[in-house]
Parts: sequence; structure tokens; C-alpha cells
Amino acid sequence: VLDITDRRNELAGNLSLYQELHVIELIDRLLAEGQLVGDKYKQVVVRVLEFSRPRSSKLMGPASKLNRDARFIRSLMDQGERQAGEFLAARAFEDAWRRHDVDKVLKLFAPDAELTSTKPFRVRTLVRGREAHDAVRELCNGVRLDLTHKQLTQERAAWTVRLDGSASDAQGRIEAAFENGQVVRVQLGPA
Repeated sequence: VLDITDRRNELAGNLSLYQELHVIELIDRLLAEGQLVGDKYKQVVVRVLEFSRPRSSKLMGPASKLNRDARFIRSLMDQGERQAGEFLAARAFEDAWRRHDVDKVLKLFAPDAELTSTKPFRVRTLVRGREAHDAVRELCNGVRLDLTHKQLTQERAAWTVRLDGSASDAQGRIEAAFENGQVVRVQLGPA
């Protein structure tokens, strides 16, 4: 019974949240398409962080909400601090990319970072280190992030992007994986 009640409460809370997020996405899309004009509306960026559940939480189920053990609480706090660090690294990456600050973007890359890309980007099989940095240097000025379609999930962040200068202003997707505040892997592909 506790599991059912807990799940019902979780779904009820998420339903209204997702309805609100849908309205925000709709307004953002209408603004981007030029269907809403004037000062009444503006783009809104919503960031959703998804945490992985600790193993002890999975074993205990809803009863973990009642767990006041200091080690359990400390593990949750440690997990939150790690997740905040990855979120801040993703934000720094995003901010540097939006400013086309190639040097700052590359400072966030691990020395042995990996990059792969498929169309609509230039197709690249797995490249590492210096080659990956060179590819990022090439991409940074020709690709705009669309913050209305971003996802942050655990240690990965993904953005919908627009490729400047392409005949159709093509869309793509950049997904970056972070470890210890650095970009370790980037995948570029279709939106």
C-alpha cells in the first residue's frame, strides 16, 4: 500500500509540473517562430536536474524517505554536491559556447576528451585529445545553442543547436558528458 500511495503522489506532483513545462515550451516555440510579438512574452530557460537514486534508496523504496541515518543523509548530500559540480560545469560550457569563447570552451575539456559527429555536422569517427580540441575550435563559431531545448541528465547535458551558414539553418544536437568538472566526451548528431 505504501508503494502505491508513494507512486500516486509522485505522479500527481509530476503531472502539474510537466503541464507547466509544456506551456513554457509552447510559448518559447511560438516566440522562436515569430508568432508571438511584443514585450508581453520572453524566452524562458528551464533547467531540470535528474539525480540517479542511491543504491540504498532503491533497496529501501519509499521507506528511504523516513531514513534519518547520518551516513545515508551524508551520502545524499555528497551526491547533491557532485551533481551541482557537474551542473555548474555544464553551465560554464554553455556560457562559453554562447559567447563563442573558444579558449574558455577548450579549458573545460579534459586533455583526452573524445568527440564523434554525424550529419548534419561534418562526419567524424572517434577523435581524441588534440584532434577533438581542433574540431571544437572549428565548431564553436558556427554552431548556436538553442537554450529552449536543453536537457541536463545526471552527468550529461544535451543541447539542440542551429548550424550557422547552412542552407536551411539546420538543427543538430550536442551531447556532452562531464567528469570532475571537465568535458570528457562530446557527441554531435541530428536533433
